[in-house]
Amino acid sequence: MLSLKTIRDPIEDATVIWSEVESGPVKVAQLRIPKQLMNDPVKENICENAVFSPWSTRVDFGPLGSLNRIRKPVYEPSDRERHRLDNGAETPFRQK
Repeated sequence: MLSLKTIRDPIEDATVIWSEVESGPVKVAQLRIPKQLMNDPVKENICENAVFSPWSTRVDFGPLGSLNRIRKPVYEPSDRERHRLDNGAETPFRQK
């Protein structure tokens, strides 16, 4: 789901509440992930090292706004630390 920005919906001002009527949620896709057996060490390793982040995308599709600029420096070290604690490996953030 996403909300389409209107002229009156500022991305940089998080205090403004966007109108649900003018820019309500729009379904753009549905993700279906079939059940998988993870009894293979290679698959388990891939799963354990997967990174789900708003910044795991092309730079031009990256998150917008001041709140996301604040989130990124928090997510990056948190992700690295989680991977270090889980399996001793650092997983770098995808988007710089």
